[in-house]
Amino acid sequence: MNSVVDTIVAAPASSEAQLRSRVLEIRPEESKLVCVGADGREFALSRLIGSNVRVGDELLAPASAGTAIADT
Repeated sequence: MNSVVDTIVAAPASSEAQLRSRVLEIRPEESKLVCVGADGREFALSRLIGSNVRVGDELLAPASAGTAIADT
């Protein structure tokens, strides 16, 4: 995909491993959007950020974040 999200410069390397998760579903909840990844993880994003995420996009998040990430 050639979207704005794909062209963002890679995050700086850190000591913590990061995993990619392909977005399968986006659902609104109160003042945020929750993205459900292919691996079952859920990512809570502000509406400003979440409005730029589409089904099929990949999110990069810390591997140790568990199943729910609040206010990513």
